[in-house]
Amino acid sequence: MRLCTEEKDHAKAIADCTALIRERGVDDWHLARAYLRRAVARMEDPFERRLAGPDLEMAISLDPRFHSAHYLRARLRDEEGDFAGAVAGYGEAIRLNPKHVASYNARGRALSSLERYGEAIADLEAAIRLNPRARAARYNRGFMAVGEGRFHEALEHFRVAAREASGPEDFERAAHANSDYPQLWIFVAAMRAGSAAQLDEARAALARRLERGGGDSYRPVSAYYLGRIDEAALRAAMAQSLACDLDYFVAQRLLAGADAARGRELLRRVAESCPANQPERWAARLELRRPRAKP
Repeated sequence: MRLCTEEKDHAKAIADCTALIRERGVDDWHLARAYLRRAVARMEDPFERRLAGPDLEMAISLDPRFHSAHYLRARLRDEEGDFAGAVAGYGEAIRLNPKHVASYNARGRALSSLERYGEAIADLEAAIRLNPRARAARYNRGFMAVGEGRFHEALEHFRVAAREASGPEDFERAAHANSDYPQLWIFVAAMRAGSAAQLDEARAALARRLERGGGDSYRPVSAYYLGRIDEAALRAAMAQSLACDLDYFVAQRLLAGADAARGRELLRRVAESCPANQPERWAARLELRRPRAKP
């Protein structure tokens, strides 16, 4: 029997799995895994991606208890904006494998996109109980904790996530080692927590990143938080595609400072205009639901 294994060369992986699928006498168990591996390769290839869904359907028809196929099919639905369908698919993967951390984390994200925050938090906490080092779940729970006003708890989640190497969880932009994005969330949590020591530590970490150079499109936000540029310069420097992120991060500095009214105005803009699956939207909506602190 031919081999059909994971390959960095996606075209080769697709070709090898196709050859195995066409081979006579292959049992359903191996066929299901060949379809899944071909689907994984197709998901990484923009020209083949539309064919990943049918491959996953075939994998499930051959082995209905194949939890990984249910999980990946749910991911496709998630990415297409079918959050309710994704929740159902992740739920089936969890039913088949109650210890599948990635499914709990991903279902938590999809539930957040549906504004079912209580259920989302329960799923993220389940993922963390199963694997306290689950980086993606830690980040997502941290986003939610900021929205809840649990800033010290958020800091702990972000710090654990920052210490961990990337695992087999869902791809998360926040998990990029070369991105300023995770450190910005740590800074937000420290700034809103009101602890001078924690804020000094977060400020020093941002400064070190700026001094190293490189980084990504979030670097102007780091400079803004460090007081090196003002809001006008920040908005001039940031790409339009990051407008929602920008409003959220500006709002956090205003809320921690002397202009909470404008900060909440920006939060409302984030809550209304950002994509449903964006962490800034979840955190903004949760924060707007909280009772306002008395002056």
